[in-house]
Amino acid sequence: QQLYSDVLTVTAAGQTTTVNLQGQGVQAIFSYQLSSSAGTSTVTAGGTVAIPNTTVGQTTNVTVMVSNTGLGAGQVSIISVTGAGLSLSNLPAALPVTIQPGGTQQFTLMFAPTQPGAVTGRLTFGSDTITLTATGVGSQLNYTYTSGSTAVPVAANGAVIFTPLSVGSSESLTFSIENGGTTAATLSTISLAAPSTIFA
Repeated sequence: QQLYSDVLTVTAAGQTTTVNLQGQGVQAIFSYQLSSSAGTSTVTAGGTVAIPNTTVGQTTNVTVMVSNTGLGAGQVSIISVTGAGLSLSNLPAALPVTIQPGGTQQFTLMFAPTQPGAVTGRLTFGSDTITLTATGVGSQLNYTYTSGSTAVPVAANGAVIFTPLSVGSSESLTFSIENGGTTAATLSTISLAAPSTIFA
C-alpha cells in the first residue's frame, strides 16, 4: 500500500496547465495471531510458529485469528494445513470468504500426534503460507532379536522364530528393546506368558 504522486502538464495554444496527480494502491494484508494454553504468537506470511509439545494420544488446540490490516478487501479461497497430526476445524461454512479492511477471520488448528517425534507442517491461507513446527511427546518401543549376525525386527504381538533344533539341543537369541521416542519408558515386567520348560 503506497501513495503515488506525479504532475500532469498540458500545453495548448501557448498556455501550459499543470495538474497534480495523486493515488494510492490498496490491497489486503493479513497478520496472524495463534493462541494456545502456552501463550500467543503473532506472525506474518512466510513466518514460522511453534505449536506446544503434545503428548501422543492427546490434542492441542490453537486458535488462529487472521486480521486484515490492509486498506483493501481480501478474498480467500483456500484455508488448509499439511503435516502429520495437524488438522483444521471451525472453518468458514463456504469458501471463498471475503475479509474487509479491519475485519477478522477465526478458526482452530489442532495437533494430535499419533507417534513421538518432530513434525513440520504448513498452514495455507489464501496465497499466504506459515511454517508450523511441533513435537509429539511419548515413548516408542522398538523390538528386535538377533539370530546369528542378523537383527530381525519384531512388531507388537509378532513372533520370534528359532531355527529348527535337534531334540535335546538349545539355542539362545538376543532380544533387544530400543526406545525411539522422546520420553523415558518404564519396563515393569519381562516374563513369559506362562511357565515353560521349553523357553526361558
